Amino acid sequence: MTFKPTPSQQQVIDATEPVVLVLGGAGKGKTVTAAAAARAHLTAADADQLAKHRIAWASGQRTPLEAPARVLLLSFSRTAVAQIYDRSAALLAGYRDRVEITTFHGMAWRLVQQWGRYIGLSPPLTLVSAAEQKLLGAGGRLTYDDLLPSGLRILQIPQVAEHCNSRYSLVICDEFQDTEDTEWELVRRIAPSAGLILSLIRNSGRHQHHCRSRTRWPEFLIRLLARRHQSMYL
Repeated sequence: MTFKPTPSQQQVIDATEPVVLVLGGAGKGKTVTAAAAARAHLTAADADQLAKHRIAWASGQRTPLEAPARVLLLSFSRTAVAQIYDRSAALLAGYRDRVEITTFHGMAWRLVQQWGRYIGLSPPLTLVSAAEQKLLGAGGRLTYDDLLPSGLRILQIPQVAEHCNSRYSLVICDEFQDTEDTEWELVRRIAPSAGLILSLIRNSGRHQHHCRSRTRWPEFLIRLLARRHQSMYL
């Protein structure tokens, strides 16, 4: 089925603000809109890169080849990630290898596997339960709760931070209302120069959907809205 965006969805797809807050109720198409925005971003980035090369070629200059733009799409559960894969497959055709879809903990695990040795985590690394870690010792054994703090430590390494910041030009956070403190910190640090699209469930009437970490929400939004942003409703 061909995706035909509504006018409000098209606004999200065309947005160029550094931070875009997308609010909508369940079933309003936030996920497919985010995928369409990712595709539009990559298409525009490719066109911009091609135009730069053509200008340089016409003037007799040589320009180094830049790595293609990439998008990181984060969600809070593997079930949500599976749904995003399913709903975005057609929209991301031709760009799928440039859109990384994972959970916050999955992203932290990638960081730990690739650079964990620089914070004292010697390979091979394995995920174990807290009881197993206590019984067998830490060594290369991490619990689920170790992942985000370890990933954030790794992102404090300048070379790693620079690599991640240059790798992603757009970061999309699905179901942002469920983001906890450490997850938001990962979003903030993973690619500070990238654009941000944050998708939230918009409550109607009573608060039917409860955030997992309400205490920090005012601070989240104050810091976030200090940047040039646009809020959109689906």
